Amino acid sequence: MAIGNISVIVAIFTTLLLNTCGSVRENSLKTTNSRRDDLANRTLLDSTDSNTNAFENWIEVSDGGRSKATLVKLKGLNYQSAIFFFLLAPRENGPSFAGVDRILADDVLPAYDGVIIDLYRQGPHSHFRLFYDECSDTCNCISNELVFETSGKREQVKIPFRNSSAYLHGTPLSNSKCSGLTQKSHIGIKVYVGGNTPKNLFGPGSIEIFTILAYKERSNASLKKSSL
Repeated sequence: MAIGNISVIVAIFTTLLLNTCGSVRENSLKTTNSRRDDLANRTLLDSTDSNTNAFENWIEVSDGGRSKATLVKLKGLNYQSAIFFFLLAPRENGPSFAGVDRILADDVLPAYDGVIIDLYRQGPHSHFRLFYDECSDTCNCISNELVFETSGKREQVKIPFRNSSAYLHGTPLSNSKCSGLTQKSHIGIKVYVGGNTPKNLFGPGSIEIFTILAYKERSNASLKKSSL
């Protein structure tokens, strides 16, 4: 079974490599020039930069069964990006999920209102979860999670932190909203399905990720000031 799973992932990787168009961006892990209030949008990941360290220190966060996930570099002659691969397998009891996360070098998330992910999704899964937390043990940690939808085309998905809810081991905590982050934190992405999910939604899939930006909304006060 393990050999078969690896063969499937290699086949997906080869298909993506042959069909992916190049895209090159600058200033990996630096602030961008777009301003929001007194903060610039912050680049958390730029996989198109040939000098980036964006592929280091990602940790798999999956359901403990046969579901697997990884984030790897996709590199061609004149382009580079990140591929989030996952293989989602059914479980006898409980939900199935597969994801990856990474600790951020700086405690930047508390200063921002959300993230914008430039991505291209392939496979039958259209809904994913962004999750973030501030625990050292990600397997036994209350995490902030947000569901976002993908179209199957190259797109920029905006995910506001204010819509997040608290989860533990993939289960929502009733009447609990996340209070925000105060220190160094993890951020990750995963695919998640419940126990009664149709069989056709299990199996392999991928998201090609170009950039992840943290953004700051312009406040009402700033809007009034700028209109004077």
